[in-house]
Amino acid sequence: MKKAILGQTVVRWLRVGLLGAAVASPAGWATTVSEAGITSPLLLPSGSLSQSDRKKIEAQREQYLAATAADDKGDVKTFETLSEALTDYPLYPYLAYRDFRRNLPSLSRADVEAFIKKYPNMPFTQSARTAYFRQLVNQPSGQSC
Repeated sequence: MKKAILGQTVVRWLRVGLLGAAVASPAGWATTVSEAGITSPLLLPSGSLSQSDRKKIEAQREQYLAATAADDKGDVKTFETLSEALTDYPLYPYLAYRDFRRNLPSLSRADVEAFIKKYPNMPFTQSARTAYFRQLVNQPSGQSC
């Protein structure tokens, strides 16, 4: 009996990925592919967002993609302008990480520690630490961060 009720209640789910528009699959699911080429395991009921929330997220997704494209092209000014408008977007930390990596040579130790403290559990946190340590190792002796 419980299975029947559960089956009727959970009619359709939406698989939310790290970026990109949802792509319908044959089973009525939607998937997206992240920058790393994997699908996020996060599941949300498809009816959980209002139409205005969906439009906002879609607009933010487009801005996010435009920001990453600008960064890939080396257009720092456009990247920064687009990123500033996305601070409440769930993928904003990835934009912050791109900015961190680009500016790493000019960041102080306090800046690096603040970044790592702000994003302690993100997948890129260890990479941020490693990049900073490599920079320290490769500095000419006598220089300090």
